[in-house]
Amino acid sequence: EGSAERFRRKYEITQPFILYVGRKDPTKNTDLLVSYFVQYQEAHPGSKLMLVLAGSGALPPLGRARRDVIDLGFISTQDKYDAYAAALCTCQPSVHESFSLVIMESWVLGTPALVHGDCGVTREHCVKSNGGLYFTNSAEFAECVDFYLNDEPLRRRLGARGREYVLQNYRWETVIQNYRNALEHLCRR
Repeated sequence: EGSAERFRRKYEITQPFILYVGRKDPTKNTDLLVSYFVQYQEAHPGSKLMLVLAGSGALPPLGRARRDVIDLGFISTQDKYDAYAAALCTCQPSVHESFSLVIMESWVLGTPALVHGDCGVTREHCVKSNGGLYFTNSAEFAECVDFYLNDEPLRRRLGARGREYVLQNYRWETVIQNYRNALEHLCRR
């Protein structure tokens, strides 16, 4: 369970925001995310959009102080769930994911994903679930962000589809049954 209102109240964030959860590290492409976000903001001077990051590690240098990039550092599990519930989307810019628990948690709370198109795993999750968008460059990132900002009903449907995908495919009962089926298949051979 997550509460958008509780998150916004606790962290005093009223504007729409893109959420990143995880280690802030070049191998996770957080520097790319920050760079694309800054480019987006420079192209949209009146934008109220924010980038909120949660997790360990340090942000890449931003050049100048920015009020639209907030690094919360490590937060509690409940605060993380509340952040998912409050976010415009959850961005996973890494190209080296093997599953992305962050995206699954976000979807369970009905928040759509924004992933790097060069990561086959997260892109496939978005395509299969129809629960998110993907980008491969700053122009595509900007288009995805504009889509999420300007089409609230469709954004909510994407989040709902992501939730449905996780509940159908990744509940413990389903995962255990899939393992049992695979083992039974192997044993029959």
